[in-house]
Amino acid sequence: MKKQNSLYIRLMHQCSYTKWLLLLLTCLVLASCKKYLDAKPDKTLAVPSTLQDFQAILDNNFLNLDYPFAGDIGSDDYFLKASDLSNFSTNDQLTYVWGANTANDLDWNYAYNMVERCNVVLDGLEKNNVQGGASIKGSALFFRGYTFFQVANVFSLPYDAGNSNSLPGIPLRLSADITVKTTRSSMQETYQQIISDLRSSLPLLQVSPKVKTRPSKPAAYGALARTYLAMGDYTNANKYADSCLQLYNKLMDYNTLDSTIANPISQFNDEVIFHATTSGRDGVLNPYYARVDTNLYATYTNNDLRKHIFYTYADDGYYEFKGDYTGQSYGSLFGGIAVDEMLLVRAETYARLGNNSNAIADLNLLLVKRYSKSSFIPYPENYANPLPLILQERRKELAFRSEIRWSDLRRLNKEPQYAKTLTRVINGQIYTLPPNDKRYAWLIPVSVIQESGISQNTR
Repeated sequence: MKKQNSLYIRLMHQCSYTKWLLLLLTCLVLASCKKYLDAKPDKTLAVPSTLQDFQAILDNNFLNLDYPFAGDIGSDDYFLKASDLSNFSTNDQLTYVWGANTANDLDWNYAYNMVERCNVVLDGLEKNNVQGGASIKGSALFFRGYTFFQVANVFSLPYDAGNSNSLPGIPLRLSADITVKTTRSSMQETYQQIISDLRSSLPLLQVSPKVKTRPSKPAAYGALARTYLAMGDYTNANKYADSCLQLYNKLMDYNTLDSTIANPISQFNDEVIFHATTSGRDGVLNPYYARVDTNLYATYTNNDLRKHIFYTYADDGYYEFKGDYTGQSYGSLFGGIAVDEMLLVRAETYARLGNNSNAIADLNLLLVKRYSKSSFIPYPENYANPLPLILQERRKELAFRSEIRWSDLRRLNKEPQYAKTLTRVINGQIYTLPPNDKRYAWLIPVSVIQESGISQNTR
């Protein structure tokens, strides 16, 4: 599968000179926005108008790369030694210790460039009355909704159902016309738009796309499940996780993987539903520097294959991460959707909804593929209160998955029994991020505030 996908991607990018020129001009249109938003376009540039043009824009791998990364830098999956922290930019150092004035402009810039590309496709399909573009429209809607969720997870506070109409969300750019003034939507409007985009994509997407870098119906169901989980809507999170798994539910047996090699898990492996990665920025989570949190590592028993597939000894008394679903480990994390995540969403929501037997069944289904053969003893169907167990396994299974831990910290901090204060110690100085702190929403770039006049996140 990996070779087939890789071959298809190579062929997909062997476009004619004309097509590449078109893409270059499109990129120039997108890159021309002053301070990322609110600038006037150069109307002399070429504009895409055919199905081939729009598919080429969506197939450009920019839409599968460079998703927001600040939450990964701020998470507790890892730590940096003081001597290594100094290798990174001042901004990344501040992000690492949750600095109040940290700027994550690249996360914002990359994300809204993705949104603009989606809007170019959606507006172009409508303006040119292009027929036969259902799957292209569905892909653009998926990418836009998926990106909006990533931005909300970094640049707005955790979803609060009781105050969602009064709390600020993010700007919702719904048109390719970058002269339209940028405004900041409410939290409720933000999540309504994410859900609308993803739901609208469902009837338009294929169940099995040609490559996993393209959106699919299971991917849209999965993105909706993740969104509703972040909102605390467990009924809908369960519904959409189940819909996803009804269409695609392949699991790898970790007993078949070689834990001795550098990257035991291949790119486009059977569990991947939709492939995407983060920017990785300056390589803060590159295994050369990042060390696995010692408390996290201690949760894996020796017969838990994840202990050996995910991690390797780093020769300094600590461990480094190697089990990324990107197929390689260099600091840019897997940011897509996979079957194991969906099983854990369904298991958690079953438990929260009182269906403990189904919750345990899903957990057993996953763990039998994660422990050495014959060593895993399934949990009994009548297991009392499985939620803490499921959350612990979610922590272990989805470590170093982009933005998932950050999203989990944000939502679980609202429950006192699961709330956690994050701590960093640098040269004897202690930095903390308490539960529900306002720094769980990173600052919007100052240039965007100055250009658009939208409100800044408070401190």
